[in-house]
Amino acid sequence: MSTYVNYFMFSPPNPSHVLTHSYRFQQTFRVEKERALLKSSMEQALSQARNQTPGYYAGRLSRNNNFVVPVVPRLPPPPTME
Repeated sequence: MSTYVNYFMFSPPNPSHVLTHSYRFQQTFRVEKERALLKSSMEQALSQARNQTPGYYAGRLSRNNNFVVPVVPRLPPPPTME
């Protein structure tokens, strides 16, 4: 059993495992890069909207892939006279 363990530990890596690991790394890197680009473009669009037009905006990705969503502020209800 020890010879099998030594052979397995010190043998060259199987090319399929190397390719799978490389592919997973590339996929993870691609997803993280897309996420970072999306976040930076969302922040840029939100700051541009806040600087150029009055109003309230939320920086979220909507169903229509809009980065900036205009928001109507909630006002407290008027006091009642009793």
